[in-house]
Amino acid sequence: MPRIILHSPLDPVALATKLRDVLGGRDAKMKPGVTGQGSDQEMTLFVFRRAGEGNFVRFIATMEPDGTGTLIRGRFGVVRGLECGLILWVFILSIFVVTGTAIMIAGGDFVFGLVFAGVPGAMILVPLSLWWFGTRGRSGDREQILAFLAETVQARP
Repeated sequence: MPRIILHSPLDPVALATKLRDVLGGRDAKMKPGVTGQGSDQEMTLFVFRRAGEGNFVRFIATMEPDGTGTLIRGRFGVVRGLECGLILWVFILSIFVVTGTAIMIAGGDFVFGLVFAGVPGAMILVPLSLWWFGTRGRSGDREQILAFLAETVQARP
């Protein structure tokens, strides 16, 4: 995803304080709409919905002082830890799929090879489907987060 650069007239500490006041801080109960967490140097925002209708799309940004306020540099995407975890999970299970397929091709016990490849193959579908459906944010998430930043901290491109 392309990087987004926004400018707010507030300094980083005032910006972080205002966001904390509006969002309620780390201990606040999440309510539907834009929510997130951060500090005076970074922020993560996303759209929260009730009943598990969330997604993995986040606005992940860093904030640095600018002569006239704060420069916010960020991107819309998946949190890096989740991205790495899903890739690692698929990679490890792929080893079993390749091994099971090799057993079947080499003339070994076909049923054993099928189970050895099939079960991890099915287990690969779970994180891939989570990734696929979780990153297909609702059509207004990006716009809702940018509108929230514009309204709350006067952040503009």
